[in-house]
Amino acid sequence: MVIFIPVSFVSGTSGTFYKQFGLTMAVAVGISLLYALTLAPALCAMILKLRASRAPLSSLKMAEAQPKVSKMNDDSNKILSQRVRHIYDASFHALLGRYTKVAMLPIRQKWLAAAGVTVALALTALLLRTVPTGFVPDEDMGSLMIDVSAPSGYTMAKTEEVMNRLTDQIQQLPELESVGGVVGFGGANKGMVQVQLRPWSQRTGSDHTSWAVSARINEILAGEH
Repeated sequence: MVIFIPVSFVSGTSGTFYKQFGLTMAVAVGISLLYALTLAPALCAMILKLRASRAPLSSLKMAEAQPKVSKMNDDSNKILSQRVRHIYDASFHALLGRYTKVAMLPIRQKWLAAAGVTVALALTALLLRTVPTGFVPDEDMGSLMIDVSAPSGYTMAKTEEVMNRLTDQIQQLPELESVGGVVGFGGANKGMVQVQLRPWSQRTGSDHTSWAVSARINEILAGEH
């Protein structure tokens, strides 16, 4: 719990992803601690019994002095523990028998094991192509930010000319809704272009996503070099 609780208070993107994990592990460890301190000792006292051994004379005298009610309670507890042990043994052996049959099946039928490995490899290759592998999957946010860097020594007026040519060409793309630019963002030869795309309902198809638009804008930028 000392390890997992602080994880829940981590800030930023990592904290968002690890908060539920930290809380879940902390609660699970707490429940396990409560079980180990309360229920487990009680079950051990009911199920596990010491073997009968020769008791000293003083203990025999004390046992003779005990009332018959305590003896009846001990007998009932012993019967209950025997029943619990019998049920547990029967369930465990039944589960062990089924597990042994399933585990021995691929050993006896080697072709079945080979087929299972082949299917697993095929599914792995398929999932590697279809399941996203990034920590945070890419999403079409409907907007793009473009950083423009003119050659060193360009004045803001010269950089503005370059920005105007770029924005004029970018505005010709049918997926765009608006384009805006700022000159001198980080230096006289620096600029930034803000591109707002049309709503997703008007950009259906893989050729009209933000990634496709970004690729075409990169082609426009490459033509300025």
